[in-house]
Amino acid sequence: MSNLDDLILSINERAAKNFSIQLSSSFKNIEDTLKKVADTPTIWQNQKELNLMHELTPSIKAMAVLDLQGNFIRVSGTTDIPIINLAKRNFFQAALKGETYITNVYISTAGNQIITIATPILQDGIVTGVLIGTIHIHENSIPLIFDNTAFGRDGYISVIDKQGTILYHHLTERIGQKASIPSIISDENGALIHTNPFGQENYVGYSKVPKLGWLVTVNLPTSELTGFRQLLFYQNMLSAILITILLITIAIYTIRRVTNPIERLISAFASIRQGKYKEINTADYAGEFHEMIHAYNSTISILQKLHISLKEKSELDSLTKAYNRRAFDRLAKELDQKIQSRTVAQVSVMLLDLDFFKELNDTEGHSRGDDTLQNFTELCQAIAGIKSVFRFGGDEFTIVLPNVSLKEAQHTAEEIRALCQEALAPCTTSIGIASYPENAATIKNLLLAADKALYLSKKNRNSITIADTQS
Repeated sequence: MSNLDDLILSINERAAKNFSIQLSSSFKNIEDTLKKVADTPTIWQNQKELNLMHELTPSIKAMAVLDLQGNFIRVSGTTDIPIINLAKRNFFQAALKGETYITNVYISTAGNQIITIATPILQDGIVTGVLIGTIHIHENSIPLIFDNTAFGRDGYISVIDKQGTILYHHLTERIGQKASIPSIISDENGALIHTNPFGQENYVGYSKVPKLGWLVTVNLPTSELTGFRQLLFYQNMLSAILITILLITIAIYTIRRVTNPIERLISAFASIRQGKYKEINTADYAGEFHEMIHAYNSTISILQKLHISLKEKSELDSLTKAYNRRAFDRLAKELDQKIQSRTVAQVSVMLLDLDFFKELNDTEGHSRGDDTLQNFTELCQAIAGIKSVFRFGGDEFTIVLPNVSLKEAQHTAEEIRALCQEALAPCTTSIGIASYPENAATIKNLLLAADKALYLSKKNRNSITIADTQS
C-alpha cells in the first residue's frame, strides 16, 4: 500500500508539473508578443496595426501605449485600468528602467482579477515609451488550460498565487479564499498527503510556475484507497483464525486478485516509455482499483495533449517562429488530396526572397540579419495569416493561400512588397507567384512554377512575377 501511495503521488506530481509548464508557456507567449509589438514601431505607432495585433492575441484583454509621463497615447481593446496617468505605478516605473514587469494578481476597478504586463519601448537603446497589456484571469485563453479538465473521478486542479490566494478551483466559492497548502511546502515540485479545509484527505501533487511564483496543485481524495486498506485488514484478521488449508486458499486468491492487476497497471505505465498512450478499461479491474485507473487514464490524456503540443512546436522555425519545411510538406500533402478530390477550387503559392540580405549580414552582422528575418516574418503573417507563412531556410520563404485566386494573391504580394520596401530598408523582397489551376495541378509543380517566376523577379529585385500559364 505504501508503494501505491508513492505511485499515485508520483502521478499527481507529474500532472501538476505538466500543468505548470502549460501555464508558464502561455504567459511566456504573451510576454514575447508584447515585446515584439514594443520592438516594432510600425505597430505601436499605428492604431490600425495595434488593433490587428490585438486581434491576433485574444489572451490579451487590452494593449495600451504610454508616453514617458505615464499618459495614454493609444489603446486597443477594453482595459480595466482607468485611462489616467500611470506614472506612479510599479509596473510603469520598472518599464522606464528597461525591464519587463509582470504584476501580481489584483482586483480592478470593475471587480475583475487581472494581471498587467509592462515592457519598455526602446529606440536606439533609449526608453521612449511603455507598452502594457492586461490579462483577465477568468477570461480568454488562460483558464482553457484547466477548464473541463477532469483528474480522476473526484480529483481537481487548483491554482494559487504568491500571496496564497486561490485563483482557480473547481468550486467557484473557493476562488479568492486563502489556501492552506502553501504554508507547508518549500520545494518547487513535489507531492504529499494533505487534509483540506473540509477535512478531506487528498493525494496532492504540486509545482510552482516559473517567474510567476504561482502554485499548481493536483488533488485526488484518498478515501477509496483508505477503504481498500481497511478491507484488507479485516480479511487478514479473519484468515488468521481459519485452518491452514483455508488460509492457503485465501492467500492464493488474494495474490491473484491484488498482485496481477497491479502488475498489469505497472506494465501499462512501462508502455508509456515506448510512446504508447493507451487507456485502461476499468471493467477489467475490481472496484477498489477504479480510482487508480481513473488517475492513470487522466495522466494518459494529459500526456497525449503534451505530445500534440510538442509536435506543433517541432513544426516551428526556432528563429522566426514561422512554420518550417516539415509543416509545409504536411500541408502540401493535404492540399494535393483536396485538389485530387476537387474539394478545393483554387490554391495560390508565393516564393519570397529578401533582396540585399547577404550584404546586410556582411556589413551589419548576423544579429541585424536575424532581426530583419523576424520582422519580415511578422510582416508576412500580419498580411497573409500566421498559418500561411513558411520559412524554407535562409532568407527564402513560402506563402500558401488555399481558396485564394491568382488575382487576390497578386494583391497580397504587392502589399507585402510595398510594406517590406518601407519597413525593412535596405532590404526589399522579390516574389514569384503560381496558382492552381492556372499554372499546375500539384503543390510540387506550383512550387516549381513559382520558383521560375521568382528567378525572373530576382533579376530586377523588389518586383513580383506571375508564372506562365501551363499549356
